[in-house]
Amino acid sequence: MKTLQQHGGTVTVTGDGVNDVPALRAADLGIAMGSGTEAAKSAAKMVIVDNNLSVIVDAIRNARVIVHNIRKVIYYLVSTSVTEIVLIGSSVAAGLPLPLLPIQILWVNLVTDGVQDKTFPFIREEGDVMQRNPVPPDRQFFDRRQIRRIIIFGLVMGSIGTLLFMHLLGIYPYKLVVTIMFTSFVCFQWFNGLQAQMEREPYLLDIRKSLSINPYIFYGIGIGIVLQLLAVYALPGIFGTVPLAMEHWGYVIAMSLAAFFLVETIKWVEYRKHRHAP
Repeated sequence: MKTLQQHGGTVTVTGDGVNDVPALRAADLGIAMGSGTEAAKSAAKMVIVDNNLSVIVDAIRNARVIVHNIRKVIYYLVSTSVTEIVLIGSSVAAGLPLPLLPIQILWVNLVTDGVQDKTFPFIREEGDVMQRNPVPPDRQFFDRRQIRRIIIFGLVMGSIGTLLFMHLLGIYPYKLVVTIMFTSFVCFQWFNGLQAQMEREPYLLDIRKSLSINPYIFYGIGIGIVLQLLAVYALPGIFGTVPLAMEHWGYVIAMSLAAFFLVETIKWVEYRKHRHAP
C-alpha cells in the first residue's frame, strides 16, 4: 500500500477486524463493514452498514459527480466576478463613469449567481466518471485548465464590455447606456452558465446531451428573465434603469452570443488538443 501511495496511487482498503485497523488508518480511504468491530469502524472513513461492497462503487461514482459539479459552479461564480472586476477596473482606469451602479451589481449577483447556481447540483454525470483516474484532493479544484478558462473568460468579456461601454457612451445618454450594460451582464452570464454545464466537451458537439444534462437550469434562466424584465420595465426608479427598445436588445444579444462562443472556442481547442495528444 505504501508503495502505491508513494507512486501517486490512491488506495482504498476494506476491513472488519482489529487486525485491519492499521491498514484502514493508512489508506486514503478506509472502509469498514457494518458488521465489523468497533475498532475497525472508528478507524475507517466510511462504514458500509449493509455489508454490500457494490455500495463502494456507487459512493465513488456519486462523489465524483458531486466534485465535478462543484468545479463547474466554481468556474461559473469566479469567472463572473473576474469579468465584473475587469469591466469596472478598466472603466475607472480610463476615467469613465461607472458602467454598473452598485445596486445593479448586487442584482447581477442575485439574478445570475443566486438563481442559476442553485440548479448546478442537478447536473448529471458527464461521460463515464468511473473511467477516469483518481485525482488527488489538492488538485481537484483550480487546476490549470480551470484557472485558464476563468482568466480568459474574465479578461476577454471584461474587455469587450469596456469597449462596448465606451462605444455606447458616444451615442446614447448615460442612463440608457447603464441599462444596456446592466442587462447585457445579466444575460451573458446565463449563457456562461449553460456552457458551465459541460466541462469536458464543447456544448455544440452533442447538443441533445448538452440540453438534457441539467434541464433544471432552464427553469433558473426563466425565473431570471422574469426578474430582469421587472427590474428594467417595472422598477426603473429602484435600479436606475430606463426601458429598452428593440434596437438596444441587439447589444444584449451580441454580448450573450460573444460569451457563449468564447467558451465554446476554448472548449473546441482543448477538445481537439486532447484527442490528438499521444
